[in-house]
This record gives sequence, C-alpha cells and structure tokens, in this order.
Amino acid sequence: DLPEHRGDPRVAANLLDGVLATCDEAHMWLAPFHPSRPAMVRLALPRGCGVPSRLRLWNYNASRAHTTRGARKVEVRLGGELLRAVELRQASGIVAGAVDHATVLDFTEDPEVLRKLAEQDEAERRLLPAALADPTEQAAEAALRASFRSTPPRPPPSPHCSQKTQGRWGGRATSATISSPLHAAAPPHSAPGSNPTSPPSAAGAGGRPMVHNGGSSRASSPLLPSAGDAPRGRVLRLEILSNWGDNNYFGLAGLAVLTLGGEVVPIEAAQLTADPADLNQLDGGAEDPRTVDKLLHPEVMTTNAAYMWLAPWQPGKQTHSLSITIAPPSAPPVAVTALRVWNYNKSADDAERGVRAATVLLDGRLVSPPGGALFRRAPGHAEFDYAQTLPLRWQPPSAVAA
Repeated sequence: DLPEHRGDPRVAANLLDGVLATCDEAHMWLAPFHPSRPAMVRLALPRGCGVPSRLRLWNYNASRAHTTRGARKVEVRLGGELLRAVELRQASGIVAGAVDHATVLDFTEDPEVLRKLAEQDEAERRLLPAALADPTEQAAEAALRASFRSTPPRPPPSPHCSQKTQGRWGGRATSATISSPLHAAAPPHSAPGSNPTSPPSAAGAGGRPMVHNGGSSRASSPLLPSAGDAPRGRVLRLEILSNWGDNNYFGLAGLAVLTLGGEVVPIEAAQLTADPADLNQLDGGAEDPRTVDKLLHPEVMTTNAAYMWLAPWQPGKQTHSLSITIAPPSAPPVAVTALRVWNYNKSADDAERGVRAATVLLDGRLVSPPGGALFRRAPGHAEFDYAQTLPLRWQPPSAVAA
C-alpha cells in the first residue's frame, strides 16, 4: 500500500506458503500499522468446512530486533462471530525457536480429534531436526566461500574499525484477502535434498512438511522465479538511487547472486566493477581497505568495516552503480532468481551509509520493481544475521514506462 514499497515480497499470501520456521522475510507478511485502524486478514475456507479444529499462528520472525513488528492482540472470527480473542506469543528471532514460539488455538473439545492432533504434533516434532539441518544451506555456504578463493588475502583491520566479527553466512486498515483452502497444497517444486515420497505420518495437513528452514524454503519459494520464468543474462547492474541518510558515503557489507534452486553463482573479484569504485580515488583515501571485492568476503556477520565496501556519495553524479559479470560473452546466459545482500554495518550511526534503494538490471533490462528494490537498513551490530533476499523478475514494458 505504500508507494515506496511497491513490489515488496512480504505479502499476505506468504502466510500459507508452508515455510514456517524461518527468518527469511520473503516468507512473511508485513503491513503498515495504524493504531486507529486494525489490520485484517480474511481467509476463505472451503464451502461446508465449519469451525476448524485448530489454528496455529507464527509471529513475525525476521530477527530478534524485528520481532517487535509481530502482532500482539488478535481476534479470530468466523462469519462475523468471535471465536477467540488472544495475545500472541512474540517470535524468538531465530530459526531454531520459531516452531516452539507459535501460538496454538484449539476450537474443539472432542477427545478423538484432540488425540489425532497430538499424534500429528509428535510426527512434526520428529521432522524438526532434519528440517533445521538442511543440506541446501550448507551447499550455499560452501559455494559462497569458494567464490572468494581467487581474491586477495584479507587486509589487516584498520585502526578506526571495530573488531567484533562473526564469520557465518546465513544462508510479511490494512486488509488482505487470501482465497485458499485452509490447508495449502504442497509446493509444486520440492527443495533440493527433500523426499517427495515421505510418508503421510511425517507431514502436516495437505501432505506438506510442517517445518522448513530458510535454506530449504528458498528453492521452493513461490516468490522466486521458476526455471521457465527466471531472468537469464550475463551482467547484473545495480543503480543506487539512495542511501539511508549519509551525505558523503554509501556501501554494502556483502552480496551473493542466487540462481535456480537457491544455489549461489560463483563470483570472483575481477567480475565486480563499481562507479565510483571506492574511497581510494579521493584525496587522502589511499590504501583504504573498503574496496568492492570485500562484497565477496565470507566475513559478512561483522561490524569490522575493513570487510565491507564503501564509496563516495556524490549528489551531483548522475549514477552510482555496481556491476557484476556473472557470465562471459562466450558462455551461455545464467538464470538469476534473487540477490542476497548484507547492508553496510559498521555501527548504528554508520548504517546510514547503507544502500536504501536501487534498481537492478540484467543485460540492460529491469528485473527489480520499477521504483527500485528497498534494501533493509543494517542493525549496526553482529548479534544476528540480517541478510535480505531480493527476488528478481523481468518487468513488463508497461511497468518500466510507468
């Protein structure tokens, strides 16, 4: 509903996408909050469904800092009749605690129904350890680290940079209407490593697993393009439209390009170019370590600016850009589904240097929302993984013209 957030992936349909234990906002719903106008979600149940036996609600779980965006007081109504007024549990802010922090509402006292619900809960709990140890996330981490092997060794931290570092890759009246059965069907594409023939006893309603982590969900997310719809090209270009308020600089802490199945496209330092490049082109900026190749460095969970990219923000300059060559002219074009980004994170104050909005083009064609993709501001500390996934799709000519 907000013009500056047009194309934001955090829509109400995500409430039924089956991805529950996650910190990835691409699988959550987020809307403006107006104290005088309660937000509302309407779910159209199948004809003759009656009162559901159970409703389970997972609160907003993007990070520990952002759990305050979660709903607190909620009324559940069926056909206008109030079924329950409850206060929801606040989310944990981490994947491991997401399931246990759900709010469960039972609308039946039938002993047989309650027994079957208890059996289903036990089956889902057995799924949890395997779901949280998803091999897709491990493969992504290995690919990210491999993509940096040809880059120069890490520079020594500069005296003005914080030393706190954690080397780890990570890796929804506003009214919304969802016309869908109470239990959504299984996603059409199984995540890599999943077993489509799992027995029904190990799945939730509708045959879908009750729990997914962020790694497995990216491959099957309906928000990311499928193999037939994914943009394909050789050069990604980010045109930076604004930062979070700093008058002099802009930058990022990390970046990864995702292809089909949530895999990471290997990128070397020579494949990155920026304009302006970094602070070394300024008088007195010689030997500044915050060069563009740091976007590929595995130290993304950090407040050490020596592992980030920083460039001068020049208000009179027509464009501030970052280009990524993902395939040479002699190679086939590469399918691109999303960008994974970490914004500039030196400190809470210096987070103003992070990118706020950018348009993304693939071989000169727009793949981000026409007004630019909105980059989340970094928290200014390294207490949680604040990475953001930005889905990429070809934009119709009418959207570009608008």
